[in-house]
Amino acid sequence: MKIGIPRSLLYYHYHDLWELFFKELGCEIIYSPNTNKSIIEKGKKHIIDESCLSMKIHMGHVDYLSGKCDYILIPYIDRYDKADILCANFFGIYDLACNVFPDQIIDYHIDLKNTNVRKAFLKMGEELGFFKKDILAAYDKAKTISTYLKEKAILENKKLLEQSKKLKILIVGHPYNVYDEYIGKPIINYLTKSKVSLIYAHLNDAEKDTYRQYSDTLYWLYNKELVNGIIQYQDQVDGIILLTTFPCGPDSLVNEIVLGKVKKPIIQLIIDELNSGTGLETRLESFVDILEKGSDE
Repeated sequence: MKIGIPRSLLYYHYHDLWELFFKELGCEIIYSPNTNKSIIEKGKKHIIDESCLSMKIHMGHVDYLSGKCDYILIPYIDRYDKADILCANFFGIYDLACNVFPDQIIDYHIDLKNTNVRKAFLKMGEELGFFKKDILAAYDKAKTISTYLKEKAILENKKLLEQSKKLKILIVGHPYNVYDEYIGKPIINYLTKSKVSLIYAHLNDAEKDTYRQYSDTLYWLYNKELVNGIIQYQDQVDGIILLTTFPCGPDSLVNEIVLGKVKKPIIQLIIDELNSGTGLETRLESFVDILEKGSDE
């Protein structure tokens, strides 16, 4: 059985869990490639112009997988509990894909009525024809290992923060933007060449409600996690980059809160499909120069 996994959106949150789960069940996994211009152009054909770049990229990745596998995984996730709500795109992408592509789309469904992820994976596995005991064993093993890998990444992030003698910049962005080949990788590559230590806001172990220091009314789970990271790391870095895609609604609102609260030097980078690499590097170079001058004073 071939399971297609788009290298976009929730992939960057849960790819370890997904890969380990399906491999334990003996499935073959097919990933879409890193984001490129072709992927973006394909995605634009399947979605309205007003959608954010991250959604256009996602649809391009699904288009790439179409016809190449038995099933394409697109989870339907609304929220993880009453307060931890995701952007509306995350519970719309399943229906969108089902209406656009002829392929078999599988999902695990998480909403207010069912926030038990283990049961959701069990139902998905049974729909694929696997036995209950095998599904639960695969999920439990995958969950244990993926949790360990995330905790390890957080420790490495904190270790770099504590030990590095270089200029430190905190990148505040959703993993599906930060690690995407088109959106975030050019920024990471440029800053790495500039001999800057990059700290990632999403890799934090702050208390769940730390974000309330900035606002009691933050609405979206992943934005709460980013604000938690800002609050945990801001006093230990030299500057902050807010990375978002145009026109992301949740980010545009939350970034305004952050800009009004943070006292560190901060720059907001909004990436769209027409983004100029040269212009981006110029802004980053200027920002690094400002931080270097500030650290010398």
